[in-house]
Amino acid sequence: CKKIRPLEYVINTASHHRVHHGRNRYCIDKNYAGVLIIWDRMFGTFEPENEEVVYGLTHPINSFEPIYIQTSHFMHMWRTFWSTEGLMNKLSVIIKGPGWSPGKPWHGEIEDIPDVKAPVEKYDPILPEWCKFYTFYHVILLTLFYTEMAEGQNVIPPLLLYGSIIYEIFSLSVLGIFLEARPYAAWMELLRCILYVAVDYYFIPWTRISLIDPFTKWLSWP
Repeated sequence: CKKIRPLEYVINTASHHRVHHGRNRYCIDKNYAGVLIIWDRMFGTFEPENEEVVYGLTHPINSFEPIYIQTSHFMHMWRTFWSTEGLMNKLSVIIKGPGWSPGKPWHGEIEDIPDVKAPVEKYDPILPEWCKFYTFYHVILLTLFYTEMAEGQNVIPPLLLYGSIIYEIFSLSVLGIFLEARPYAAWMELLRCILYVAVDYYFIPWTRISLIDPFTKWLSWP
């Protein structure tokens, strides 16, 4: 890897920052510096880039579904909390590091972290190209929909606004499932599209756009 030799001792260079984001064992809890790497050198948290960095979480989530991504670690903590014996140990599950378990240091043992080496196979479900384009297109539509909500939040009735926000979150969740090629993804997407007709109908008076209005005009054309 390329390095800027004179600055490597002072500045948090790209090489140093790559280490900070790595999941290799030698990268864990290293190179915290924002600008000056001298602080990591002083406090013993510096690590040079010795081998190719593998990015990501030490225990990959392997999902595109945003709700699961945001809640997966809390679910892991919940299961660990109830499976751990002793009140103090249960409290330690909440307070101490994610690698902790009874009898181990506060942050756990470095040996418990998977020892990965590049290249590592990434989570990448096989999908037809049209599925990727379809998802990208609907993310753009949801972005426009969210922009309309943000701009009209002071005039849109609260019930309609909150319902639309729930629909946005639901849509992102369904599109994540769609990208994972789950067996029930097509049915979830069909439900989402049907729900959108209702959302669009009630949302039209408060926004400048409608995604179904052009189609209704086309159908009613003599």
